[in-house]
Amino acid sequence: MRADCGNAKRGAIRGAFIPGGVRISGHESLERDKRRGTMKKYVTKRLLMMIPIMFGVIFLVFFMMSLLPGDPGRMILGMNATAEDVAAYNHMLGVDQPFPVRFVNYIMDLMRGDFGISYRSQRPVMEEIAACFPYTLIIATASCIVAYFIGIILGLVSALRQNTWVDFTGTVVSMLFASIPEFWLGLMMILLFSLQLKLLPTSGIGTFKHYIMPVIVVALPQAAITSRLTRTSMLDCINQDYVRTAKAKGLSRRKVIWKHTFKNALLPIITTMITSFGVSLGGTVVAENIFSIPGIGSLILNAIKSKDVPMVMACTILLSLIYCVFILIADIAVASIDPRIREVYLKRQ
Repeated sequence: MRADCGNAKRGAIRGAFIPGGVRISGHESLERDKRRGTMKKYVTKRLLMMIPIMFGVIFLVFFMMSLLPGDPGRMILGMNATAEDVAAYNHMLGVDQPFPVRFVNYIMDLMRGDFGISYRSQRPVMEEIAACFPYTLIIATASCIVAYFIGIILGLVSALRQNTWVDFTGTVVSMLFASIPEFWLGLMMILLFSLQLKLLPTSGIGTFKHYIMPVIVVALPQAAITSRLTRTSMLDCINQDYVRTAKAKGLSRRKVIWKHTFKNALLPIITTMITSFGVSLGGTVVAENIFSIPGIGSLILNAIKSKDVPMVMACTILLSLIYCVFILIADIAVASIDPRIREVYLKRQ
């Protein structure tokens, strides 16, 4: 009995078994637990950092909205309304109070989960956002997929054919994508594909064809950025010692490129891909207004025009929160992929 207990204690000290019969040493188990604990602390710290960031965003947007000219009561009731009616309506909305009082009241309502009522439609702002958000999500998702597909392929080809006519053509195409204004591109596409060729609808939603032009308008600038980043990252990895060592060992060019070069070049690309999706959700304003798509971008623009403070604030909070979450996801993904970054986190603890 004592011998069995002694063997069990020695086994616990030496290591443990996991399903499949693989032994994990006690040291490796402690290192793994330490790594998990460190990442949990890092995620918790980043989540807590989002609180002052979001508070700063709320304050800045609320302050800027208070500086905009215009009278919500007059905009809602119309030019024929009397001054007494406008004043009574503004008092009902609370816009006649001092800025500190309005801001504190808004924060208190926000802490209770009340985002307010739209000045224009007199409906809860979250109901209108929930109705518009799916259209923006479709455009942002599709544009990111198209942008990454075009940009990564263009960057890979340019890097593998460095200083050739292929690289020069890829650079020109990327610069062209980045320099064309979105509003001009959208209008030219309407003239060509809708009015001249009559292949695509000019505006609205409903079918797959309605999203083709908006997605292209949003995707091309992102494709240019992804292309240049992919090219730079690939060239940086190609010149590394481990790539030259792999070539010296006699590995095929295809294996060196895909296994040793492209795999390591993906790290900054993945980070940009994750964060750019959060940016795309707020970057569809131009496309949605050109093609008359009732998304978040159109909702924000119309709310700013009518000084609909609850609607602007709710949309801004939503987009800022999504962007912060995607930045956190990108940081966690990088730390999970690159062991060097994990070591930095471990040393900070």
